[in-house]
Amino acid sequence: MIRWCAYCQRFLGETSPFDQYDVTHGLCERCYKLRRFEDNELTDRMAPIRDLYMRIAGQTTDGPHSPAQLLEEGLAHGLAPVDLLMGMIQPALYSMGRAWSLGQASVVQEHILTAACSTLLTLLFERLPHLRELRQSHQPRVLLVNAEDNFHTLGLQVVELLLLSSGVPALAVLPGLPTREIAALVRSTRPTVLGVSVAVPQQFASVREIAGAVGELRPHHQPRVVTGGFAVKQGIALPDDAGLTLMANPHDLLGLVKT
Repeated sequence: MIRWCAYCQRFLGETSPFDQYDVTHGLCERCYKLRRFEDNELTDRMAPIRDLYMRIAGQTTDGPHSPAQLLEEGLAHGLAPVDLLMGMIQPALYSMGRAWSLGQASVVQEHILTAACSTLLTLLFERLPHLRELRQSHQPRVLLVNAEDNFHTLGLQVVELLLLSSGVPALAVLPGLPTREIAALVRSTRPTVLGVSVAVPQQFASVREIAGAVGELRPHHQPRVVTGGFAVKQGIALPDDAGLTLMANPHDLLGLVKT
């Protein structure tokens, strides 16, 4: 579920169950310290941000808005890129996927929304050069790749933006690479963590293959391999001897890198 501050209207992270993108409201530490819950006029000032969220979340029925318009509105309201993507766009994508599975949205609608979100990401990097510089680092601290046959790229890009927004050099390789090329890229860039995204349980076999190839590198070239993605968020149970580190919450990956 998406955690959202009821007062400053900012994204606070995700909480269990991770395979659901409904919004649960709370109070961030900053708003608590400022005692914003005593500000009777704050609700009215936050109305435009709530309206923006509702328009994004309702795209399955209202149709997509201009990505540039959404970006300009969000930034004008003081929202960070992570607020827009993980707190607003991510739930909209989930809502669209759920509507499509129930026959309430067409493939065309899904493709339009996905394209709009991809354009929004491109615009963000154009507007925010400091994120672009971290993204272009020759030695990213985190390297993000898809497991074989996982062609969903937006989730990986959202995690990349989360890391970059927190000052962590990261690189998402899209749409994907063969295992041998992933190992070669790890050897040349020497990341601390290699994150592999899986969409369905069958792709865990690809993660084991990637981890095996990386494990054959010299010790000082071996990053920690972690696995995330939709299949992990669903809480798929794996055998105890699977040897995989699973992370359903992207913020856990951020915490791992920053410790």
